[in-house]
Amino acid sequence: MSCQSLCGLFHKAKPYLGVVLLQFGIAGLDTIVKIAMDQGMSHYSLVVYRHAIAAALIFPFAIILERKVRPRMTLSIFIKIIFLGLLEPVLDQNIYFAGMQYTTVTFTTAMTNMIPALTFVMAFLLKMEKVNLRKSRSIAKVAGTIVTLGGAMLMTFIQGPSIELPWTKGGAGTQLAITEASINQQPLKGALMITAGCICAAGFIILQAITLKSYPAELSLTVWICLMGTIQGALVALAFEHGNTSIWSLQRDMKLVAVLYSGIVSSGIAYSLQGLIMRAKGPVFITSFNPLSMVIVAVLSTFILGEVLTVGRIVGAIVIAIGLYLVVWGKYKDQYSSSVVLAELPTTAIASNGEKKNNDNELATIVLAKTKVTTTTTTTPRNPLQLGYTDADMVGDINSRKSTSGYLFTFAGGAVSWQSKLQKCVALSTTETEYISIVEACKEMLWMKWFTQELGMKQDKYVVHCDNQSAIHISKNPSFHCKAKYINVKYHWIQDALEQRLL
Repeated sequence: MSCQSLCGLFHKAKPYLGVVLLQFGIAGLDTIVKIAMDQGMSHYSLVVYRHAIAAALIFPFAIILERKVRPRMTLSIFIKIIFLGLLEPVLDQNIYFAGMQYTTVTFTTAMTNMIPALTFVMAFLLKMEKVNLRKSRSIAKVAGTIVTLGGAMLMTFIQGPSIELPWTKGGAGTQLAITEASINQQPLKGALMITAGCICAAGFIILQAITLKSYPAELSLTVWICLMGTIQGALVALAFEHGNTSIWSLQRDMKLVAVLYSGIVSSGIAYSLQGLIMRAKGPVFITSFNPLSMVIVAVLSTFILGEVLTVGRIVGAIVIAIGLYLVVWGKYKDQYSSSVVLAELPTTAIASNGEKKNNDNELATIVLAKTKVTTTTTTTPRNPLQLGYTDADMVGDINSRKSTSGYLFTFAGGAVSWQSKLQKCVALSTTETEYISIVEACKEMLWMKWFTQELGMKQDKYVVHCDNQSAIHISKNPSFHCKAKYINVKYHWIQDALEQRLL
């Protein structure tokens, strides 16, 4: 194999190597924190130290890399950041680490796979997620949520016989540690606390998505969240550990390792690595590897902590992983099901005279007038989006009796791409001329979608506005239309593109 082939293979394998290293980092955090807390470390001080280090580590990168894109801070954004700092750094992590004290690391890591399902439920209750039980992706998300919660209950209430691994057999010290750990464990209490932490994490994810729409600077937002988490976490620690100053002391032991590891590796390096992988492969790719950290923790905990694996917990963890993949599959289908949407222009945006006697030079101006979009923009919106508008006249050219198509695309409120061109055939109806115009506009939108995604800019849906319902219906419905059978076959590309989810 040549050197060039090896380099190409390594380039393709980089996202996979990165996500595996990321899962090892997550697994190492849970194991190290469990050891530190068993040695008497307070999770209150751990949360404060962790986010203070993370804020100091990410702050220089946020200042340098986002100095041109960071929007102005407003009161509403600041209030959201306060709640973000409360949900994740304070509530989620304190409850999560407290629940870990009452159970095993493997149990805790497996329970965190419920977060995607809980996020889906919370988004549905807030009407941010639509469920259509006629669609397979919606059925998968609902079924995955039920399966995930069932797996969590299975892990909590059913233990089953223990499984002895080759490295856990024999050894009086190991057996004594296992016995003491079993006495101190309270699975039900730990499961309730970990579930509460996962609910806080799900709420954090939803609120973070909302906040990023008005404050699209990820690194700066992370610094603000860590800073708010440090301040609020310190207040909570002072309230619950009043008078106990020993929780803040650090020596050269596992407590110091837990603080440095959680702040530098888990919050600093892991965040940067996760961002790079997410930009290349998307969030679904990262989520699909989450069960790997559960397997790593299960192996490490038997080596280091001497934990016992039981049949009930292994089966429950497998059930949770199955539910996770069902939810992830449903979200993956959502992401690529209808990324480009054909929508009808509001009736108020249509020309009042109803006539379409436009020439080649006037049509782009008519599209601009209908959509009320200006070609000059002095300010950039906080949530830049791509929008498309398309229109066509009917027999606009008197000599050739051909119609004229036009489209306009905007980004961040300003026009970036437009065209007005005479169609290549004589249209027999307004539906046909608008249908041809839609096809040309969607071809341009597909190119712009790929181009902006290469730049790291993505949006949920790419909307192309049209003022003809018949043309929109034919585009979305690939079935036979007797009144449209005369349309040139090449223009039916839009039907295949929508059906194959290219758009």
